Amino acid sequence: MLKYTIKNIMLLINEKRILCLMFICIFISGIMISFSFGIYQNYANERLASNNLLTNLVIGFQDDKENNRYVTKEMLDRCIDQFSDNIKNKVGCFLVIPEIENELYTECRFSVKDGVFASGEKIKENFLRAGWVDTYFSEEQEAKGEPVVLIFDKGGSQNKTPATDRLLKEGGNGFIWLQGKKYHIIGTQTILTDSVLVPYASLDKKTILGKEGVTIMFRTMFTGEQYEEITGIMEKELGELAVIPPMESVDDIQLKIAVTMTAIAVLITLVISLNFTILYLYILDKRKRQMGIFLVCGLNRGRAVGIYVWECILLSLPAFCMGMLFFHIIIRPFLYPVYHYLDGIYTSKTYFLIFAVYCLVSFTVLSAAVAGHILKKPVRYYL
Repeated sequence: MLKYTIKNIMLLINEKRILCLMFICIFISGIMISFSFGIYQNYANERLASNNLLTNLVIGFQDDKENNRYVTKEMLDRCIDQFSDNIKNKVGCFLVIPEIENELYTECRFSVKDGVFASGEKIKENFLRAGWVDTYFSEEQEAKGEPVVLIFDKGGSQNKTPATDRLLKEGGNGFIWLQGKKYHIIGTQTILTDSVLVPYASLDKKTILGKEGVTIMFRTMFTGEQYEEITGIMEKELGELAVIPPMESVDDIQLKIAVTMTAIAVLITLVISLNFTILYLYILDKRKRQMGIFLVCGLNRGRAVGIYVWECILLSLPAFCMGMLFFHIIIRPFLYPVYHYLDGIYTSKTYFLIFAVYCLVSFTVLSAAVAGHILKKPVRYYL
């Protein structure tokens, strides 16, 4: 059958205008399906990121007051130290709320860089750009745990709160007291009232961490493997003091997105396949005399269906692959500045999935249409 299919294609080559039209149609299909897949994936990732469902992992802490057991900085340090480099490189920021003063909210945001604590670069950039801080901790201050602090101030002494005012009076000129240490005031922040920001490494190792736990902010969506690693270490080191959130809800969201993406890809492919099928049936109708000769010479109608379907497969697959290649090399780079959540989406696995969906949907529709066209028409129709 393949031999006759190739011969049939050679006859079609003479119809250059029709062949060119087919190529353009399939070529554009490869571009449109790839583009549509990415746009929806960008939307899905943007929605997830905005809801912090797959980018932030919050491990809560609880107290065991009867046995005088609490989660301390020293315990969290041991956990973070055991995280793999893969985890540390993917985390943009850790957030913890140490319990230092009864009336004072203290916050630490940090990352881990080359095995030492560092300021969260993205957090620092965002805070400065938003004007929430007038300066921020340097990498050296965070790594060495220098006693420096950003205090709350909304633009002048008249806007200071009682808690901030008390700290300033207790500390003196340019200092406040925290954990029995003088913290040098290097700037102000307007993020939270009655709060201070300090370098995480500056805290005493016995500092009790609040029940808010540790919020691990990933640069991109975290995976099930990363979740298992982090929660496994937390459970081993902290035991029942760690409140581990379930992963099932995240998996459900991912499953819904995967199902929706597949449905959209199938729907788009179906529409494109119908357009292509209408074009190919027109081509078959233009070549009906050729079909009539085949049938008069004894060609079985079933084999005729197979020949024309294979002809379509051999003609369309290279054009479709070229369309995806054109999209990947020429169009894709222009999408990143506009659609910020496309990073890591267009992989070889993605293109294989698009290709598989196209083949399954397109050739199912085409086979049914070609079979209906050839099997129902009498021989005299072709002559």
